[in-house]
Amino acid sequence: MSSSQLILSVDLGGTKTAIAYFSDGELIGSSEFSTPQLAIDFEILFLSELKLLASRLELNTEDIVAIGVGAAGYWDTELKLKQSINLAKYIGKPIWTNISASLDRPVYLRSDVEMAVLGEAIYGLENHYTSVLYINLGTGLGAGFFKDGQIFSSDYSPTLRLEYMVQPDFTASALSSRNKTTIDRKETIAALSSTIVNLACILVPQIIVIGGGKTQGENWDLVIRPAIDKASEYLETTMVYPIKISRAKLERPTLYGGYLLAASSS
Repeated sequence: MSSSQLILSVDLGGTKTAIAYFSDGELIGSSEFSTPQLAIDFEILFLSELKLLASRLELNTEDIVAIGVGAAGYWDTELKLKQSINLAKYIGKPIWTNISASLDRPVYLRSDVEMAVLGEAIYGLENHYTSVLYINLGTGLGAGFFKDGQIFSSDYSPTLRLEYMVQPDFTASALSSRNKTTIDRKETIAALSSTIVNLACILVPQIIVIGGGKTQGENWDLVIRPAIDKASEYLETTMVYPIKISRAKLERPTLYGGYLLAASSS
């Protein structure tokens, strides 16, 4: 890819969407907007935002060669959303087919957490680990697993969709309000700690990184750090080698994963 050619990366979340331009592996500019409730509004806003960002960065959208997308929910091979808790009004809508046609550029799409673990493993952790588990605490709850250069996935559905597990919904409890009681926080800490331990025992990663919008502010110290400490204490007595658990290094790892997906596919 020449220096004048661009890759557009997208992080479509249930609450916010981020877009970024990459050139030669470097993020050269990004912007964020609230994800609209309706799919048609998303298409209009998305095209407007990417042109505004290009103008601000003095770029030409015609230099885009491919678009990499990390999107929340289960999307099929035709780039249509099949299942989602937070984007229900997007289900079945061909937004990415329409956007691809409008820009006359290919769109490559995987789930947001799959792209997050890819971006974190390669950019955030600088490819120092052969197996990385990424847990996302955001509008939804999910995880991605990267091992030996590959994303742990399947041909028919995204994997590690934690929000559908039979467990307390801790993303909607102590992580969502400053006014939750001590009991609520204790339950949330226990649920998050158990989730970390269960995934660690099943997947046995070298490192677990935790990211997402709900890791910001007091949540980290009041809930997430205690859950990590509790999980680490148990794992130290259980696993035959240590598993490191830390905060994600990248604020928007999905954008970096989206770039890597598009760059390797185009």
